Amino acid sequence: MSEEDKTATPSKAAEPTFEQALAELEELVRKMETGQLPLDRMIECYEKGGKLAKYCRQQLDSLEKKISVLSGSGSDGSPKWENFDTANSR
Repeated sequence: MSEEDKTATPSKAAEPTFEQALAELEELVRKMETGQLPLDRMIECYEKGGKLAKYCRQQLDSLEKKISVLSGSGSDGSPKWENFDTANSR
């Protein structure tokens, strides 16, 4: 596998957790609210914030769907979770 192939497909481990993405989004908003950033940096922060907000929304939507799939219970009375394929849900 070439170096280019390795960088073309990011690994799942490279994705931030929901908490990390939310913390980064909050930090970007804090920086932008100061009004001290130059316009080009403000636009970069806005674009990155939009991507982080979309990622967080997708994570929340996925978790909401998993919760809604909670159905019935196992033979021992414990909740039974069904796997939810988020790739085929949209």
